[in-house]
Amino acid sequence: MQFLWAVFEEQFKDASGFKIYRECIKTPDNGLIALDWWVDPESVTVTPGAPGGDEKETESEPEPMAGFEDVYESKTYYKFIEDKYRTFTFEQGDDTPILFIFTTYCGDSMSMPVRNMADYFCKRGWRVICYTKRGCGSPYFEMLPLNNHKTFDLAGMDDAHLAVKQVVNRYPNAPKVALGFSLGGSQLQDFLVTYNRLNKYFIGGIKVDGIVVWTELIKFGKRQNLISKVLGEVVHSSYVKSLLSDDDCKSKGDEGTIDPEKVALWRKVAGDDGFNFDKIASIKSAECEIIHAVKEIMCPAVGMTDAEAYLHSVSPDDIDRINVPTLVFNSWNDGFQDPMDMPIGIANINPNISIVLPDWEHIAFEEREY
Repeated sequence: MQFLWAVFEEQFKDASGFKIYRECIKTPDNGLIALDWWVDPESVTVTPGAPGGDEKETESEPEPMAGFEDVYESKTYYKFIEDKYRTFTFEQGDDTPILFIFTTYCGDSMSMPVRNMADYFCKRGWRVICYTKRGCGSPYFEMLPLNNHKTFDLAGMDDAHLAVKQVVNRYPNAPKVALGFSLGGSQLQDFLVTYNRLNKYFIGGIKVDGIVVWTELIKFGKRQNLISKVLGEVVHSSYVKSLLSDDDCKSKGDEGTIDPEKVALWRKVAGDDGFNFDKIASIKSAECEIIHAVKEIMCPAVGMTDAEAYLHSVSPDDIDRINVPTLVFNSWNDGFQDPMDMPIGIANINPNISIVLPDWEHIAFEEREY
């Protein structure tokens, strides 16, 4: 029940107190990802008269909302404009420590674990940036639409590297810590073992309930069918909505009409990758388990057909290769993975790892002293 509340709580919590600027980034293959730059008005000051400042803004001229070409117009996030963002003065300037968040399974800044942690660090003067994957977001606020036929990959290191480099290039000297929840925790581990091992973008990491063995999803579907359908529905409905006609996207959600021109374009771009768009569109989102989303949507994007083989391929690299201090939280009551798969003894092998086994459920963390 704790996990279900962590998933559904966001729809009941007011988000108007947050000021978040979204930067949309096109990937080399024409995909769409985003960075959410958090600002706590009480923890920063605004530089008067600076380029991009709000000295000309009035109540009749609100800040522009985020958007991307003709496929996305946000109702939740403000548009990230670098000159505007730099009018917010942090106490340590460009050397302000940065928290980079790998968000939940298919969530964004509206996910409650992300909100809580981002707000906590913002209020303590940190610069906080959340990475939103392709086609992800909140079903209660908005989803980042797909710009091509590929949804997010459970590994997704190339997209993650692009997002991280965007931050590093702006603030090369600031100390950076990475944090990941659930799927984001798995991606954090993978990133620390691969790109970060070579480049030392992050000086440390915090991993919260990151899946270690993705084939657990197969058993998870059988064990907790309801949650499996919830997770499958979010991915599938987001994918199908990106195939709707533009008018239906804005008015009817995923109950509109599939746009044949979009399908034809995606089919042309996908080529022989194995996508069956007719089958994907015919599946009812409410009946789509996560393993079905993996097989029909994620596997073809990497040229695979076997879901189990795909899940094996995207499991994160061995945690014993992490070479920066990393705090690992693994919920003992985590319904997503078998406790036998948790790297409980890793601290005896890798001195960079500290592991905590709290009694909360998956990502349903509580504030405690450690």
